[in-house]
Amino acid sequence: MRLTSAFFTAGLVKKVWGKADEMKVLDLLNPLDYTDFINRKRIERKTAQSMVNFNYVLGDNGLLELVYVLVFTPDVHPADGAWVTNDVRTFTTLAATLPNLASEPDTDRIDFSQSAARLTGTLGILDLGLMYYYGFFREPVIELDSPLMPSSAAISYSRMHALGVEAAFVLKGFNIRLEGGVYLSEDSSGSDPYIHNHRAVYSAGFDRSLPAGLDFYLEMQGSVILGSDEISGLFASLDTDYDADGDYTSNIFLTRLEGSYRNDKIRPQAVLVWNLEKRDWILRPGIELVLKDNISLEFTASVFEGDGDTNFGQFDRNDFLQASFTYNF
Repeated sequence: MRLTSAFFTAGLVKKVWGKADEMKVLDLLNPLDYTDFINRKRIERKTAQSMVNFNYVLGDNGLLELVYVLVFTPDVHPADGAWVTNDVRTFTTLAATLPNLASEPDTDRIDFSQSAARLTGTLGILDLGLMYYYGFFREPVIELDSPLMPSSAAISYSRMHALGVEAAFVLKGFNIRLEGGVYLSEDSSGSDPYIHNHRAVYSAGFDRSLPAGLDFYLEMQGSVILGSDEISGLFASLDTDYDADGDYTSNIFLTRLEGSYRNDKIRPQAVLVWNLEKRDWILRPGIELVLKDNISLEFTASVFEGDGDTNFGQFDRNDFLQASFTYNF
């Protein structure tokens, strides 16, 4: 391939990698803010990071991206209120129990830097991409000094290498998007309870226009924790990848049906997200009414269902209705 141009950028960046829409598995460079994970799209939940980016344009449609992220920023989760997760509650309980619980490590340092590379291009009807990332799992690890009578704990983040491939194409009216890859940790056997196991990840989705002014969208995101047979024994529950139900696969589906009527003045929509293994879900029906070109009114309902230890079921009492008024000027 012939090198035609190159350019350099640096600054606070929200970089989007991968072909999936919302259910991404290769988009690893920016942390996410979960303080409002209901109303905001993924790009709005991203936190910009200090990055250095070299881009090389290859031939007519190839692009090589080399990225260096100066520091590591963890995801943001609410510490109190109605949207506190079970994991945060567990950490709060642990903090109240242990007199010597280490605080969140200072990751705003050069030794927490990350690097990544991505090569994208077109081959026939396929938009293809390959990526590599050297950084961290975003789920923190809590390491106790003793499994029986702990008096202190340290919080850390596991290093990882991520390798991935992505593809998008149009086939018989279906817009199809695919991602797949592996997260490789420093624990190749999966026996170290305080380092994340290797993980296989994947995402697949499509959208298609339907009769009667409707559009249908389906996407799924999955992962498989590898070496899960090593998560066993008397102190298995201390393993950072431990699951009480023994479910070391996760498959989450998102479907969206939306329409546009009266010259795009009426926009109904229904979104359902459900977890195949845990059988918890969230349903969000809504409608947007465009009153004038710069004025709109939107009504949305959110319904959560599932067991109390699941992603959506933990918010079972948080069902709500909302109305929003937008004026653009």
